Amino acid sequence: MHLFLITSVVYTNTQTVFNSQERLNQLIESIKSVRDRVKNVYIVVIEGSFITNKDRELIQKYADFIFYFDVINLEKSMGEIYLIKSYLNYLVYNNNNHIKLDSIETISKLSGRYLLTDDFVFYKYDNDKSIVHTRTKVYQTTYYRFNAKYIHYFLSKLEDVLKTISYEDIEHSFFSNQVFPIDTIQSTQNLGIYGYISPTGEKVYN
Repeated sequence: MHLFLITSVVYTNTQTVFNSQERLNQLIESIKSVRDRVKNVYIVVIEGSFITNKDRELIQKYADFIFYFDVINLEKSMGEIYLIKSYLNYLVYNNNNHIKLDSIETISKLSGRYLLTDDFVFYKYDNDKSIVHTRTKVYQTTYYRFNAKYIHYFLSKLEDVLKTISYEDIEHSFFSNQVFPIDTIQSTQNLGIYGYISPTGEKVYN
């Protein structure tokens, strides 16, 4: 099974041209795009704000599980790290019944409001590979994938990231701390995704 984590903060106090309803609609489209393009997938929305019961019911129509962790008062990069870290710790260390760790082959992270296209790279590389878009000293974090057997390695590296995030953003910190085993990295310049820059509304392709 392939685990897909979609990070989301529907109700945000950061600068954005999108209102909460638009952000929720974009999240739903993100989920749909994963469901349409990845087989044997289990989708977890990691939500960092307090959504309404109506919002929750809508998300549950499309996602398999919703995990909550309040990051509304955290800086964006810090908030994203805590969203991922909190859910993965829950997955590994709690006796949860939504999915079993040993049933997971790969773990993907997609930023909410980004969508997969027909050019999505998932099936182009072996499942042992860590897929990431790289630039000079940067690992782009809108989408990445690693094999589930490296989950403890990844979690330990997130602890290192938290020590450096105060003076560099998440994408530089992911690179400087080498959050993926170096011999597994499959760098690609075309992930096959697109989304919207929150402060400007600009549509971007990766």
